[in-house]
Amino acid sequence: MTCYAALTTSKSCTAIAAVEILGAKAGNFAAKIFKPANNKKPDFMQGSFYHGQIFSDEQIIDDVVIACQGNDNIIINCHGNPLIVKNILAILKGLGVKIIAPEKFLQLKSQNIYQPDTIAIESLMMHPLAKSIDGIKIIMNQSSVGLKKWAQAMLYNVEKTDDVKIRHQSLIVLQNSRIADLLINGIKVVLTGPPNSGKSTLLNCIAGQSKSIVSDIEGTTRDWVSVQCIIKSYFTEFIDTAGISPALAAGGKIDSQSQQAAKQMIKNAHMVLLVLDGTSQSRQWFEHESLWQGILNYDKPILTVLNKADIAKKDSGGLWISALNNDGIDLVIEKMFETLKLPDFDVTLPVCFTDRQIELLGRLTKEKSKQTIAGLLNNLLNQELSI
Repeated sequence: MTCYAALTTSKSCTAIAAVEILGAKAGNFAAKIFKPANNKKPDFMQGSFYHGQIFSDEQIIDDVVIACQGNDNIIINCHGNPLIVKNILAILKGLGVKIIAPEKFLQLKSQNIYQPDTIAIESLMMHPLAKSIDGIKIIMNQSSVGLKKWAQAMLYNVEKTDDVKIRHQSLIVLQNSRIADLLINGIKVVLTGPPNSGKSTLLNCIAGQSKSIVSDIEGTTRDWVSVQCIIKSYFTEFIDTAGISPALAAGGKIDSQSQQAAKQMIKNAHMVLLVLDGTSQSRQWFEHESLWQGILNYDKPILTVLNKADIAKKDSGGLWISALNNDGIDLVIEKMFETLKLPDFDVTLPVCFTDRQIELLGRLTKEKSKQTIAGLLNNLLNQELSI
């Protein structure tokens, strides 16, 4: 029987791409090009997934996660560089796999569709959209050791478990889901602070290219500039906003609108990097009650960075950097991810990764009726999806 393969995610450069193999010997072809990280031979059984590397002639092509949607359907989740995708498809073609258009592939796949439980269906639908390898692992775990197992255990013990405990456990799942969401959908970090504190220079330093306009004139970045990049395997968007200043806020229409836009960016961010000029009185900017309180009101993690360490007099502790000389940037990145609790996050924890799941868990955090709780857990496991 012929085996087919296709790129089933966007053809443009994305964080993660999915190359799928369909056919009775899909697992055999995957085994020929895949080395598992744990060195254990994979069986490619339905519902399993594996982390490892794709190789050709002993040369490593990419670090991947392989998901087994069915015994005849293998999904290779690789980094989205088009050259990597092209190489993987070329290797498969060299082994005798027929490469076809995505539309044709989906048509063939629909004829071999396997209908597992609801969480498994969601896992298979959503994991190609994840923006990091850890994000893929988290999603795929939910149909085995994660959310599915948690819901089954809760449902089995619902009558003998105190409803307070069920609500508490549901709340923990939602709290962990917020961290998992950063790994699945990416992190949004806003750079803010007084004008001319070095935000744009810091952004350029992080991105490795001049995306922002760097100038000594206050108010240069009047709108906002964003850079998307992968740092330490985390998909991160850095947004350089207009410098926040009472003078600009009270200025002309454009400056006033840029100030409002900056505040909206902060509201929508996962984290704020507050960049201050270590050589000037702007270090006291955060003491300006109205401006500082405006950031605090959004309840976002804030990491304060003192810039221009190359010329400043360091008269106090703090996170000092020189964006101009690229000094201290690695520490900022490290502290940022630590603050968001990403490095030690357990990808096997039960979490929600769809709006449907979040809505049901939210109701479980408030429900006291055992009958209703059982119904919500049943819906979590077996609800018919509207696709």
